[in-house]
Amino acid sequence: MRLGFYVGERDLLGIGFSDNVIFRKQYYARAVLSPELTLELHTGEEFAQGGVGKPMRPVNNEWAFDVGGTGFEATLRASFELVPEVG
Repeated sequence: MRLGFYVGERDLLGIGFSDNVIFRKQYYARAVLSPELTLELHTGEEFAQGGVGKPMRPVNNEWAFDVGGTGFEATLRASFELVPEVG
């Protein structure tokens, strides 16, 4: 799953139509099913060649992971729901 993050601030000078970009980056989340379910976070498409990413941390039925770069760092969580085909 591709995750795109954008953090910006509105330019209040003039007519205010431009954003100052603070952080913009794409990550990839990959589920590994065996031997047990784990999620990995990748900063590129190296998982397609068997690359190993940084493990996400299970926290209260969610998966925590860290993103960051120059001027921005955050710990985020993702959760997933099972949606039945019928019902």
